[in-house]
Parts: sequence; C-alpha cells; structure tokens
Amino acid sequence: MDQDEESKKRAGDSAVALTKTGIGIGATALFGPIGGIAAAALAQLAGHAVGLLKEKRAKRIDKLHEELLNGVAEENVPRLLASLRADEEARAHYASILEMVYQDDEEEKVPLYAALLRDLASVPAGATRGRHLERHLIRSLRELVAYDVDILRKLVDLDREFPAKPAPAEPAGDGMVRLLDGEDQKKASENFVKHEQFIGSLSPLEAAGLRRLETTGLVQRATVMGGSRYDVTMIGKRMLSAVGGDW
Repeated sequence: MDQDEESKKRAGDSAVALTKTGIGIGATALFGPIGGIAAAALAQLAGHAVGLLKEKRAKRIDKLHEELLNGVAEENVPRLLASLRADEEARAHYASILEMVYQDDEEEKVPLYAALLRDLASVPAGATRGRHLERHLIRSLRELVAYDVDILRKLVDLDREFPAKPAPAEPAGDGMVRLLDGEDQKKASENFVKHEQFIGSLSPLEAAGLRRLETTGLVQRATVMGGSRYDVTMIGKRMLSAVGGDW
C-alpha cells in the first residue's frame, strides 16, 4: 500500500470513528474526508469549550454571592437581602451587576463587583440617591480591569503623600493672604516631580489602564505650572469608597 492509499485509509478509519459518535457526517459531505474530520473535531472542541464557559460563568456568579455575604456582618445579612428584594433600585443594580459578572471573564473583578453591589444596596430605603452616578459606577467598573483600581488607589495615596496642588496663597489672619514663599514653591515642584515619576514608571498595560480611568471620568488631567498631572475625581473617589468600603 503506497503512502497516499495509507493516508486515505487512516482518514476513512477516523471518519468511521467519528460517525459512530454521531459527529461529522455533514461536515464530511461539505469538506471531504480530511476536512470533515477536522470540522467534526473542532465541533467537539467547541462543545467542550461552551460547557467550560458555562461552568466558569456559574462559578463566577457563586463567587459574587459568596463575596457579597463575606463582606457583611452576620447580623446585617437580613437587612442586605431585604434591600435587594424590596428596593427597586437595588434590585436593578443587582440585575445589572449579575449580567456583567456573567459576561466579564476577569475573575479578579468579582470581589469588586460584590463590594460595589454591597455599597449600592446599603443606601437606606427612601433616601435620596444619585441614580445617574450609581449607574455610571456600574458601567465604569465593567470598562476597567482589576489592576486599574489599584492604579486609582495609588494615585490617591500619591496625592496624600505628595500633594501636587498646594494652595497658591493662604489666609494671613488679618484679611490678607500670604503668597507661597520660595520653600513652598520648591516643595510643590518636588511633589509634582513625584507625580511625573509615577506616571513615567507605569508599564504600557498600566498606562492603558490610566487612559481607561480617564475615559470613565475617574481621573482627569490637570494643567499646572510646568506640565500636567492626573487628579482623582469625585467619581473616582466614590468608586474607591464603594469597592473598598465596609458594610
């Protein structure tokens, strides 16, 4: 038996094996013996991948619920559940976040989604709530990756340790103001350099995250003497409060 005949025989044997499992008949008709085998094998692979995807999604939802309750004192669990059942906005937020956890394949973000949901559900029934801001926070978290939130935290810590925007003048107590002296100006310049160094130290992936933070309005570029820096906005601080706060 020559090489071509042997190859055809192996293809035929493989086709028979696939046919016995109910796979590949239509594919073979369309693509021929070799193409049919490949298509049937890919169909098997796709079926396995879909099953794995469903399993991962189910696990992420289970983890969302686990993280949601892990962050709540035992005596406060009934209040949380009551809020999710009775509060219309809380129910809507739960549905939105559940959908995002189902679609978002980044498992590291599940605790962040849980913390955000816990925070949003903590608003007392009947209290005035910023619906547009709450929905923006949910959408923003969907657009971010987990380490983007770490960059947001680092920017807040950086500004606390090295304030890049000191007041240009301060009250002198007699209705006058005192302009910053040379030492204050020097300190402000040094702090600004710290911000520049931090931004310059970001990897390309982290820099992309910074752009995502800016696009979602969590940080904004502020122009200062000698250049610009990034400030964490009110929305960014609200996000950090939500994903890192306690019930």
